[in-house]
Amino acid sequence: MTHRNLAALCALAAIVALAAAPAAAQTLRTAWGAPDLQGIWDFRTITPLERPEDLGDKAF
Repeated sequence: MTHRNLAALCALAAIVALAAAPAAAQTLRTAWGAPDLQGIWDFRTITPLERPEDLGDKAF
């Protein structure tokens, strides 16, 4: 394969890859500009979402 054919093949591959790339997602925002965190949240995790009451104000 000549260098010209290889360069053309690489250019074509780059054009196809860039054309197929998805557009950047837009973050939904609240009326005051903060990110909107509404949605469906999955709570199946071993990490507790709240600190246990018996630990109170104890330092980490």
